[in-house]
Amino acid sequence: MRKRLLIVDDEKNIGEAFVQLFKDDFEVAVCLSGGDAFQKLDEYRPDLIFLDINMPKMNGLEVLKDIVKRTQQIPVVMMTAYGTVETAVEAMKLGAVDYVQKPFNNDELRILVGRTLKAKGLEKEIQYYRDATNAEFSFDQIIGISASITDIKETARKVAASDSTVFILGESGTGKELLARAIHYGSHRRHGPFVPVNCAAIPDEIIESELFGHKKGAFTGAIADRPGKFQMAHEGTIFLDEVGDMSLRVQAKILRALEERTVIPVGDTKPAVLDVRVISATNKDARRLVEIGEFREDLYYRLNVVPMRLPALRERKEDIALLVDFFIQKFTHQDTQVKASPELIERLSAQEWPGNIRELRNLVERMLIFRQGNVLEMDTLPEGMTHSPLDSAHVDWLRSCARRVICSDVTLHSLLGDLTGQIEKEAIHLALKQCEANISQVAELMGLSRQSIHDKLKKYRIRLDDYRQEANRRDLPAD
Repeated sequence: MRKRLLIVDDEKNIGEAFVQLFKDDFEVAVCLSGGDAFQKLDEYRPDLIFLDINMPKMNGLEVLKDIVKRTQQIPVVMMTAYGTVETAVEAMKLGAVDYVQKPFNNDELRILVGRTLKAKGLEKEIQYYRDATNAEFSFDQIIGISASITDIKETARKVAASDSTVFILGESGTGKELLARAIHYGSHRRHGPFVPVNCAAIPDEIIESELFGHKKGAFTGAIADRPGKFQMAHEGTIFLDEVGDMSLRVQAKILRALEERTVIPVGDTKPAVLDVRVISATNKDARRLVEIGEFREDLYYRLNVVPMRLPALRERKEDIALLVDFFIQKFTHQDTQVKASPELIERLSAQEWPGNIRELRNLVERMLIFRQGNVLEMDTLPEGMTHSPLDSAHVDWLRSCARRVICSDVTLHSLLGDLTGQIEKEAIHLALKQCEANISQVAELMGLSRQSIHDKLKKYRIRLDDYRQEANRRDLPAD
């Protein structure tokens, strides 16, 4: 579809000149007054307006004000005669994008039209991607109906309205960066940059330069001035991920930057002023790091203005079905016919998910590759996940055993020996009952020799006669 130009000028020959000049490439409509232009505006929907400043009854500035009130999406170029450039500049202050002087140079006019429409197209494209980014990282992308996630989203929406420092805690894969981005794009800083920094991935010897920048010649290889991550995040948000992995020396410099709102690049003496919101995160126990001296207490309190803890996926299993459906739609580009079977959801809900949401996301992507039809079934699960995991009672029991080793004088070797003995004794008990105290059958069932079975009966003080008597009672006829 061809672009549309609207020419508003009380001189007919001006409109005719535009028609002749642009008729091969554009649709061109002409209005002789501001009143006609307003009637034409809605039905014609031009892509660009040329508006004369000097017109009777209603001059160009008055028309421009009304056009800007009605729509700010259509660029307006003012047309002015020689000697009224000051008025054209005033028009640009009111919202015009440019001005052109009469008489026109046709080549310059073509260039002006092309440049203005290209700029408007780029503006629309930027707005499109900005809206898409805002949608991608909105609070709606934090999926879940569990109480913990509902509370997190409510708190995040409130804190987004401020510039307060946020400290996000949570295991790896729980979505800490997603939450940080949602806070940024839900704030007044959304049009500024969001700069993520993985503190654990930057070597300690260069992290200061990465964060605060450096001057040319500050060290070997510094061939030019370079801004740091804090400067890059000016008027936006810096996200310090895995902040618990920073050295105490770098922590001291971070603290100074936060308190003074300035940074000094490596090799420089002049501080750079910051306008940055700081959101930090860690998968470690920050309070414990403070207690053992691996994290500065003053920095901890400076970062921990608004603490937010993201729950592990195993703590919000009621959200798994929603997350699976969300990832299915994401990877199938909104194909609403693809679903997960109830059996598969039940199986996934029984998992412990040590990798949390990241692990679930990767699994859904894998299952979609190997699916047959529009339903994800159990056969799409990778080997090792097709069998039911330990139930919660068994998991709690295993954890209690592990705590005995960590929190008492029990050694791992002695605990394993004790557990092995308990399991072995219970297995012999079940085998004797099933085989009705027949030692040969018990030995064959357990894969041991008859002598080994006798040795274990003696070790665990198991009376064979008790099982024989029980077998005899079962064989007695009922009265």
